[in-house]
Amino acid sequence: MFDRATDEEGFSAGAGQFDSDITDGRHPRAAIGISDRDLYLVTCDGRRTGVDAGLTLDELAAFMLALGCRDAMNLDGGGSTTHVHRGHLLNRPYSEQDQPAPASRPIVSAIVVEPR
Repeated sequence: MFDRATDEEGFSAGAGQFDSDITDGRHPRAAIGISDRDLYLVTCDGRRTGVDAGLTLDELAAFMLALGCRDAMNLDGGGSTTHVHRGHLLNRPYSEQDQPAPASRPIVSAIVVEPR
């Protein structure tokens, strides 16, 4: 679990190279995790007042544990977090707080899961 006091992963220490500290506050989040039998891909929207607030990093970790994940990794969240299943967008990515409509952003990396 993420420990803000020790910052072992270096998230806060490396925040200067980004536009914000991902450990601070609620943001759209993405994570991947594995339990003893399942793979989980989690997407959480945010930045829409009264609709979705995002998650803190601690809340995301707790959620992954509640799913039964024994290993999990926080992925690049924020406004580019996009979850597509069988060609359908499953979430509403917002880059800015309460923007009029979701703004499409280029996807520079992706995780593709295909059946064996």
